[in-house]
Amino acid sequence: MDINFVSFPRSGSHFIKYVFQDYLGGYLDDSVISSYIAHDHDIYLQKKYVDTLYVYRNKLDVVYSWYMAENFNEVENFIKEDILNYYGLVSEHQNYYKYNSKLIYDYESLTQGINENWINIFNFFGITDPDANKLESVLSNATKTNYVTRSLSQNNPYNVYDIQNKYMNEFMLSQKYKDMRIEFHEIFGYLCA
Repeated sequence: MDINFVSFPRSGSHFIKYVFQDYLGGYLDDSVISSYIAHDHDIYLQKKYVDTLYVYRNKLDVVYSWYMAENFNEVENFIKEDILNYYGLVSEHQNYYKYNSKLIYDYESLTQGINENWINIFNFFGITDPDANKLESVLSNATKTNYVTRSLSQNNPYNVYDIQNKYMNEFMLSQKYKDMRIEFHEIFGYLCA
């Protein structure tokens, strides 16, 4: 299957996949999802896909989330050079894909419940005329807490990557993470001005 969905890391690809899984009946293995969704991040724009679904997110939120995912064990102070490099990558990515994709939606609007965007996404992935009531029910439970909790329960405790992922996901739900996000926006908000 050709790539039909692109997003920068930390921009909502797992959210989209979880909503899709729940609509189709709950946790599904990747082979079922991949029959509908073929996703790539294409971080460094090496492939430059066209005519895909592109989901983007507020640049500062992407940079914060990505920076924390990469450095959460060592974060005491934000390293300005790293932040600027991440911001540049996100900006370049969004600039390319916002003009070369068939469907373009911002993550923030997709977290607001059912709307025409979701119907279009499901149609794009081959589920024509999705049941609006069922989709609304799925989206009413589509919260960060629910999906992170699910992710934690599916981890293999013997896999080092999953153990690191477990701690990161737990940290993402903490008050410290939220407080640091506010601080991050105060420090780097000028990038979006």
